[in-house]
Amino acid sequence: MELTQEAIYIDMQEQETKLKYQIKEQRKKVSNEYKARHKTLFRAMDIAIVLAILFNIGAVILTNALIAKTTPGLVICEANPAQTLLNGFQPVDDSKPIYFGFLVHIAVLAFIVGTYIYQRNTVTNQAELFAIIVTVLILIIGCTLDFSNDLGYWIGKMIWH
Repeated sequence: MELTQEAIYIDMQEQETKLKYQIKEQRKKVSNEYKARHKTLFRAMDIAIVLAILFNIGAVILTNALIAKTTPGLVICEANPAQTLLNGFQPVDDSKPIYFGFLVHIAVLAFIVGTYIYQRNTVTNQAELFAIIVTVLILIIGCTLDFSNDLGYWIGKMIWH
């Protein structure tokens, strides 16, 4: 009995689907083994990412505290338009750009964390591990230097203005 071209095509598609699934499962196994071999390194990178985010948020809070301290007559207004309506707070004149800048900042941090988590869960070789290490080092150095230079000022200027 001779198979038709359509039957051969359907059979090949089934084989392709099975192969893709097997490749996906094997990649998970290799990634889990790789993470088990480098458990300490991955923990250190996790801690570094958390510290980078805390440094970034801390620099924003510190900057705002210094502005409030150097300008004692400063009236603090609510930047969130929804909160001004709900609670009767005094709105900022240009609250929408400020609030949008804050949302962009949070979205960038969420993107960085999401990308790191994805890369961490799919690493299977030395090149991928090296790329993650370099990314984490650049991020932690940049956020740490935010306390001692004007990096946060320039990033804020790009996002907020």
